Amino acid sequence: MDASQRIKYLRENMSMSQKELSEKANINTSVMNRIESGERAIRDDELIIFAKIFDVSTDYILGLSDTEKLNIDESYEFIDSLNSTDDIKELIKVVLSLDEETRDKMLKIAKVFVTEKNIEHNDN
Repeated sequence: MDASQRIKYLRENMSMSQKELSEKANINTSVMNRIESGERAIRDDELIIFAKIFDVSTDYILGLSDTEKLNIDESYEFIDSLNSTDDIKELIKVVLSLDEETRDKMLKIAKVFVTEKNIEHNDN
């Protein structure tokens, strides 16, 4: 089973629609459809989000492990292996440590910052 099939399998096991998953993952529904159909590869940041939503390891989604549960040490090792700045890696670790309600609040705040930044950029 490849990653796209695992995501679909996990989503269906949670009785979740593609739309619900795309909203939870903050991904466009058409992109979610393309990911599940295998037409589009899963980005590293999306992989982490899916693993958190489904409470499984990234290795499980990728088909590298049959162990579903997330091991926090393995998660940090994966994050450290990403080709990202240290600030981005630290941000991901902080977000992963938060409960779902706090993550939702943080996401809303981040979206406000992005919107304000886009408005500033368009004004220039």
